This record gives sequence, structure tokens and C-alpha cells, in this order.
Amino acid sequence: MDELLRELERIRDRDGWVAPSVVVEESRPDAAPLHGRFQWDDALAGEQYRLIQARNLIKSVVVTGPDGEPRSFYVHVASVVGGEGYYQTVEVLLEPSHLAEFRAAVAQVRQRFGQASAALRALERAAAGAGVQSARPIAVAARAIEDAREAVGALGAPGPGGAGAPDPGD
Repeated sequence: MDELLRELERIRDRDGWVAPSVVVEESRPDAAPLHGRFQWDDALAGEQYRLIQARNLIKSVVVTGPDGEPRSFYVHVASVVGGEGYYQTVEVLLEPSHLAEFRAAVAQVRQRFGQASAALRALERAAAGAGVQSARPIAVAARAIEDAREAVGALGAPGPGGAGAPDPGD
């Protein structure tokens, strides 16, 4: 991690920010510090990119629910038994094993939101302590993350209203 941070900070110090395209270019030479963190075999990298494209295609399918609101037709489930994949949202809600996996995924997403909120609150305190004007927008962002965490938690809750329209993402 230290090597990664050093290299990214080197680029940021030089350029003022870190752009993914620059990180790739700087990492091309065999001796570059981050060279080994990239897949340089174009055939393998191409296949990995096509998998990303396929995930985006699957996630883009939206249907209109009975209330007229758009709903994701597929939801991502990392199944211990069947492997990682996308299932119809209705299948996840009706199949107990998928629903349990979905609830576990929701718990993970909720945890990540909690971590993001804690990081934003720490940044807010630091900004406020330094008298920086950005403390207020950071507080607003932290509250939005906290609201999202609560909403995501409701998705995984058993009973009426819980696991309503899952789309924890991937």
C-alpha cells in the first residue's frame, strides 16, 4: 500500500491531481512501481473489460413496477452455491436462499455506507477545525450517506417493506 500511495502522490505532486490515464501511462515500463498491478496481456485485459461491459448491460435492464416506478429487472447476488451472478429481482425475493444472500449483500453495503459516513464526518471535523468553508457541504454529504445507509438497511429487513426493490449494485 505504501508503494501505491507513494506513486499516486508523486503523480499528484507533479500534475496537481491523479488521472487514471496518467497512472496507466506511468505504469507501462516494466520497472515502474505499479507495473505489476496491471494486466498487460491485451487478450486477458480485453476479456476482463468485456465482463465489465456485460455487467453494465445486465444492470441496465429496467422495468416499470406496478406503482409506475422503474425497477431493476436483475439484481447481483454473490452465491456461495451457484457462484456470482445476476438473478431476476423477483427470484431473489421469492427464493429463500437468494434472499438470505441478498440480505448479506445489503449488510455489506450498509457497512460500507457506515464507513463512508465516518470518513466524511472525520473530514467535516477536520475542515471545521481548520476553518475551511467546505465543512458544511461535507456535513450535507455525510447526512445523505447516512440516509442512504438507512434506506439500504430497509431493503434487507425481513417482513413487509423489507427487501422491496433490491439493487445493492455491482
